[in-house]
Amino acid sequence: MDNIELKVLEFIQQHKLIEPGETIVVGVSGGVDSVVLLFILNRLSSELKTNLVVAHFNHCLRGDESDKDEYFVKELASKLNLPFKSEQGDVRLLVEKEKLSIEMAARRLRHLFLARAAKEYKAKKIALAHQSDDQIELFFLRLIRGSGSEGLSGMKPISLSPVDAELLIIRPFLKLWKRELLKYAQEKYLDYQEDSTNVSGDFLRNKIRNELVPLLKIEYQHSLEKIISRELDIMSAESDYILNQAKEWIARRTIPFALLHPAIQRKSVQLQLISLGIQPYFELVERLRLKPNSVVAINSETLITVDDSGLLKTLKPQCYFSDSKQLQVVLEGCKGVIEFDGIKFKWEVLPFNSKNDLLSKKKENVEFFDFDRVGKIIILRHWKKGDRFHPIGFTSEQKLQDLFVNNKIPKQDRHTLVIAEAEDGEIFWIEGVRISENYKITDSTKVILKWEWER
Repeated sequence: MDNIELKVLEFIQQHKLIEPGETIVVGVSGGVDSVVLLFILNRLSSELKTNLVVAHFNHCLRGDESDKDEYFVKELASKLNLPFKSEQGDVRLLVEKEKLSIEMAARRLRHLFLARAAKEYKAKKIALAHQSDDQIELFFLRLIRGSGSEGLSGMKPISLSPVDAELLIIRPFLKLWKRELLKYAQEKYLDYQEDSTNVSGDFLRNKIRNELVPLLKIEYQHSLEKIISRELDIMSAESDYILNQAKEWIARRTIPFALLHPAIQRKSVQLQLISLGIQPYFELVERLRLKPNSVVAINSETLITVDDSGLLKTLKPQCYFSDSKQLQVVLEGCKGVIEFDGIKFKWEVLPFNSKNDLLSKKKENVEFFDFDRVGKIIILRHWKKGDRFHPIGFTSEQKLQDLFVNNKIPKQDRHTLVIAEAEDGEIFWIEGVRISENYKITDSTKVILKWEWER
């Protein structure tokens, strides 16, 4: 048995990735990593007593090149006398429909296909060829985009499918490096396909792989891979500990929530949000844990709060609005509808194309803001003493009371107007008054918030 094959077998046995008699769906793109994975698992199939199914998803992003990959994998499965399953998907259509990046849309469609293939062949596990270089890239990708310890700890040898909780993803190559797989392919004379998009500068992951990591290795730390790999192991262990502590607290609640370590508080709130199918944004988690009994609107039907005991609860909108005049709102997804104190708000997140085009089409009771400046969590409320606001076109902020006087808004109406507060705590919109200078669309705006209201 080859040394690499022995390392993979030991890793599979150590982490109990495969049980005897199981059917494993192997995701094969045609690249060197997945081809080597299929070849090694096939070589180990008698030892592992497993059945393999080759699955390939054609993203249709590279024209003839994508079709050649599909044909190549089909022929490879035939040579190995293994079942083959493939599908094609319209990634660009999903990008347009749900305003996702190409990478995210491709990933979702691919996982949905792999889940369907697993169900068709009555498999419970899907094998993917993620290796140590992928872990390094993912670490920096998540670090740049913002992630907690669980995200920074990287991929696990075995985890739930992101689209089907009944299926497991296994990763037998997590302790192997790309160079080892390339050497193995060369020694075994394995053919594989080269993906031309791997060198494209259009994708952040490629920039990390081809520019950032080499720069860090040359200029700052020659042993970068070894060090990051070690840090991933440390963070993974610590993250698992925090996760287990949070699960235990939710089940027993023997310690008051206020006395828990902040890391366990955060994780317990995260787990409860996930159980409700709500994206656990860091800002949302912090608002809930630091301000018990504050109410946050996920959409017009879903209001949530964390009580003093640390348990997350859902509220009925009609009960809440009858006796409260402030509401925190999560702008989750691409669009939504929220009702607050007699006003229906429709919001939508859109890519920014042309400032002039937007303004020419703007309707009454519609405003546009820089979404990245506003943030994902806003507050709807009324005027309170001391409020200040920076109207668009003005050189400085003003007291809201002075602004009302200058705009000749009657005293009896001032406390009924609805105010929208951005994630940073500043006011970005006031009903019947101009928008804020600090949140307007500029030439550097990348994503806009369309804000429409009707009283």
